Amino acid sequence: RQSICAQKMLSIAITALASSSKLSSSRVGPALKLRGGGVSPDDAIKVVSTLTALSSGVGYVYTKEMMDQYELTDPLSPQTKMFTKMNFGVQGAAAVLLMKPELFLVALAGTFYSLADQMGEVFDMPRYPLFAWAILPFVFEWAMEAGHLPAWAFGAFLIANGVAGIAAWDTIYELYQAKAKLDKTGEAMGKFAQGAFVAIGAYLVSQAQGNTAVQSFGYLAAIFTAAILKMALVDGKGCFNPMGAYVWAAIYAAASGIALTA
Repeated sequence: RQSICAQKMLSIAITALASSSKLSSSRVGPALKLRGGGVSPDDAIKVVSTLTALSSGVGYVYTKEMMDQYELTDPLSPQTKMFTKMNFGVQGAAAVLLMKPELFLVALAGTFYSLADQMGEVFDMPRYPLFAWAILPFVFEWAMEAGHLPAWAFGAFLIANGVAGIAAWDTIYELYQAKAKLDKTGEAMGKFAQGAFVAIGAYLVSQAQGNTAVQSFGYLAAIFTAAILKMALVDGKGCFNPMGAYVWAAIYAAASGIALTA
């Protein structure tokens, strides 16, 4: 079965994708014709950020209920639930970055600070690495504003962290001194979070290099698309009903195309 939420999202995605195709063929400019209206790159950013914020806000609080919509093959383990909650927090921070960038660091740091105690227990790990994650964004901000680090430093840090987590997951997990064993779904969810770091980092680096917010969003959305498909087709294959993931991938892919071809 498909959830009502997934059906609505699919309708949005199909319409956006169809409109994106029209843009490529008709060359009508940055605005897309969508059900009689226009969808500009700014509109795409607003739609994606709003959908992501709503989904993340609900998922962070109602994590199990949200995961039930994805029809997991195995019961939701405490570790998978915690990685999922962290993912919703990080994705929520990405939405804040797009909507209210001045609040981004607070949103990202707050995710790790609020979960440090719970994650320490669930993953049987020390809490100080998570506490450090709650402080590091502000340390980077200070260092960049003071000229001790280039403006792209924090974005590059997030990219490096995410790439390392994707390429050497077992090593990174061990570095956090986590002793809890993960099932396939939990590991897939942990790796997905690394993709979110890469996406956010790419946005920040792009902005620091002087690119427009639209172009930077295009990069973020493209990387999120890749991360979602990797989750559905590789890391988490067979762990859940992928329909919801495909819908999100379609939405992000369409938005990325709108932004990068404007």
